[in-house]
Amino acid sequence: MSLQEIANLFELTGMNESGRIYRPLECNSGEGWRASLAIGFAFQKKLFCAPWVEPHGIEYILSEYSRKYLKILQEAGAAIILPVSNEKYVASIANEVVHLKESFLTH
Repeated sequence: MSLQEIANLFELTGMNESGRIYRPLECNSGEGWRASLAIGFAFQKKLFCAPWVEPHGIEYILSEYSRKYLKILQEAGAAIILPVSNEKYVASIANEVVHLKESFLTH
């Protein structure tokens, strides 16, 4: 796929607008996340890890709007790690849930 096709697939806007993708992350809404996924997809990466962004960021990553990007990656054979404090966030979409020992989380 061309870079423009990948940008379109991940709905990146402003590819030709100077400063659009390079604005501070807090000003990009979900575009920084989508750009990260698109870059990994372009380089055929097979492991993606979301940042720990609870509670509000996880709502965006798991929204219907954003799930389509995760599906694109899964269909390309990628594994996706979504760190959450409660499996309720991912119960409906996770292939596997891995619990970490609480002592690991506090250090």
